[in-house]
Amino acid sequence: MAKLDDVIRRDTFANRPAAGVAGRLFYATDTKRTYRDNGATWDEYDQDAFSNPMTTQGDVITGGASGAAGRLAIGTAGQLLTVNAGATAPEWADPDSKQEFSEDDVSDPPSDAELDAAFGAPGTLGEGFVGVLDDNGAATDCYLCWTDGTAWFYVKGTKAV
Repeated sequence: MAKLDDVIRRDTFANRPAAGVAGRLFYATDTKRTYRDNGATWDEYDQDAFSNPMTTQGDVITGGASGAAGRLAIGTAGQLLTVNAGATAPEWADPDSKQEFSEDDVSDPPSDAELDAAFGAPGTLGEGFVGVLDDNGAATDCYLCWTDGTAWFYVKGTKAV
């Protein structure tokens, strides 16, 4: 088994050992450069192969079309990391607001028209919307409402006395 000192050597550039052990690494302490032994010569690692694009805590490194590293700045509080419309790059986006609270004086049970007035039409809200409707006229009932994108559904909750 090889020792770490047999695989990675450190010294000044002038004191590097002769090449001949493929895969071995050498770090020149005076030039701060790294070399790899290819079995015949020492090849310098490309020190500029990766340049860290991040400038702020929370930044994200992204890959561009050519594979070059890019910076996606940190988003704002509550944003989600998602993929752009072209499915070509990540981006920060606000979450879909599919929940709402409304206080309206509604009949018992509320009609589709009353639910539309409180939240909007199911076709506009889309599947997955959930809302809570507080019947502030009676001050005793609440309705948990949801839509499948075409119709309203609800469950009534009554204030405990």
